[in-house]
Amino acid sequence: MAASSKITAAFTASAQGMQKGIGKVVESLNKVTKASQKTNKQLSSLNAIGKFLVFDKLASYAARATGVLVRFGKTTFDVLNRTVQVATNVAEETSKSFQVFGDSAQSIIDFAKGASSLGLAEDQALQAAAGFGSLFKVIGSSEEDAAAFSKNLTKLAADMASFNNTTVDEALIALSAGLRGESEPLKRFAVFLNDATLKQEALNAGIIKSAKGTLPPAAKALAAYNVILKQTTQQQGDFARTAGGLANLSRIVTAQATNLAGAIGKSFEPIWRGAAEAIGKVLGALEPLA
Repeated sequence: MAASSKITAAFTASAQGMQKGIGKVVESLNKVTKASQKTNKQLSSLNAIGKFLVFDKLASYAARATGVLVRFGKTTFDVLNRTVQVATNVAEETSKSFQVFGDSAQSIIDFAKGASSLGLAEDQALQAAAGFGSLFKVIGSSEEDAAAFSKNLTKLAADMASFNNTTVDEALIALSAGLRGESEPLKRFAVFLNDATLKQEALNAGIIKSAKGTLPPAAKALAAYNVILKQTTQQQGDFARTAGGLANLSRIVTAQATNLAGAIGKSFEPIWRGAAEAIGKVLGALEPLA
């Protein structure tokens, strides 16, 4: 009986010890499970962050690529648009030349095509010549004379700009002013016009028969043309003399580049016109809805 009690007590103690051991094992397993779950969450978070960073990087690259394409497209459009504008200018100035010079227009057109040797683009030379030609036609000059006078003055403008280190536009403005009877703009180019000088020139050239009274506008313009040529002999031909210098060489290259742009633009002009017409139709259809 005593032996049986001892065995039962020992067995109970062993069972209780085993139960405590199992409890500790279970507790340890629970801790491992929780740690594993925490690690999985952290890994998931890191994975999400990694994916976000990769996506963000890709998005950044895509945005940069898109920006480059947009800038390239805009630059290309601007360049082509510029070439078409030059071609359009040449076409418009050529049309004007026929209106101003009539049968003598071809000599102006041929002159303009070679005007890059004077640092003038084709459209610039046509515009300058037509401006002078319109003035001479108003005062009664023939188409042939107007064409000759206009070419001379356009050449002179390039020479005056070269000699005095100014722009051709400044010289053109001064020459036009002088033909209209304004003397001030030409003074910077060492050309001095006054009533006495112009009247004497008109008499000498047979433009008028008497020095009495004031000079009519037509007589004043023709006299001014003669005086300008006489007072600029030193400046005439200066562009050709100094064509090898950096300033005039730059003008020549710029003129040649503009002419090339016009030639390229001429081939794109039909496409531009078609696009403009299509856009015009669309806007016309939408206008009533506004």
